[in-house]
Amino acid sequence: QKAYPDGGGGKCPYGIPGDHLWVRETWHCDNPAMAQDTMSRGEGLVYRATEKHPEIFPKWKPSIFMPRWASRITLEIEDVRVERLQEITEEDAKAEGIFAYGYEAGLCGEGSIIELPTYIEPFMELWDSLNAKRGYGWAENPWVWVISFRRIEYGRA
Repeated sequence: QKAYPDGGGGKCPYGIPGDHLWVRETWHCDNPAMAQDTMSRGEGLVYRATEKHPEIFPKWKPSIFMPRWASRITLEIEDVRVERLQEITEEDAKAEGIFAYGYEAGLCGEGSIIELPTYIEPFMELWDSLNAKRGYGWAENPWVWVISFRRIEYGRA
């Protein structure tokens, strides 16, 4: 496993290839004891991301309080590497879930101008909104862990 190339050292805190990660989500459960029971596994569990009428549930539990037994998504780490933040590609930024909204001019055919969406600009803005105040902004170009994974389980609906 690689360490930070700048001499920071250490192993990736998120795991190594082959490790499994469970995904936490905003959730609600009326009866946790029943939902954990092997005979009625998952009954009474709902997830805000896929609930058609989230407003009918009185109180959602934040993802940070989701126990492992309530998780419906498991990921397997396939690759771990380090790179400088600004090395991110358009494809990588898109894979992070970024929506393109910025545009740059390009030429097409007989000199007509087309608009090409960019994913890096909104990624950069999101990154700075989360990290710049902590000294890890886009301009500092920190080393980052890049983790590739695949979904191996998608349990409860």
